[in-house]
Amino acid sequence: MLGFVILAFLGGLTSLAMPCVYPLIPMTVSFFINQGGSRRKGILNASIYGLSIIIIYTLIGSVFSIVFGTDGPNSISSHWLPNLFFFIMLVVFGLSFLGLFEIVLPSWLVNKVDTESDKGGFYGIFFMAFTLALVSFSCTAPIAGSLLIVASQGVSIKSIVGMVAYSAAFAVPFTLFAIFPSWLKKSA
Repeated sequence: MLGFVILAFLGGLTSLAMPCVYPLIPMTVSFFINQGGSRRKGILNASIYGLSIIIIYTLIGSVFSIVFGTDGPNSISSHWLPNLFFFIMLVVFGLSFLGLFEIVLPSWLVNKVDTESDKGGFYGIFFMAFTLALVSFSCTAPIAGSLLIVASQGVSIKSIVGMVAYSAAFAVPFTLFAIFPSWLKKSA
């Protein structure tokens, strides 16, 4: 299990270097800078933001684990139809990654979630994290999806633990840059 947690954590760090995730870091920092308020409130908001990222990704992992169970991946891997679907999906993601075209979620969905993030407070912070998850979906889905498939081949709790490790690695830099925005200026 420890090896899997380390692999999941490394997957989360790898996701940060993806082309549709990395540019979101300055956007996140500006979101928290524009909220103003005291230093303590800024740290609380940034922490809630990071926790929201972890909750969102872990919920996705939990649903995947419940829907497919421990026997699901074996059934999926042995039937020709899911294999054809995954083959097509991997080819499409690969061609997108090579720059042939861009995969995006429907703009109405991203805009709706982004509108909710403008409402402020903890509710707005949660939806800002949800917007991050939606916008970065095309880059994080192959890594997180592979992690979930590996996780669901073992103990049912494995996907939850894996997604906590993955999302923690993914959330920590966003949270730290939101707490310490001056770090972003130093790294530029």
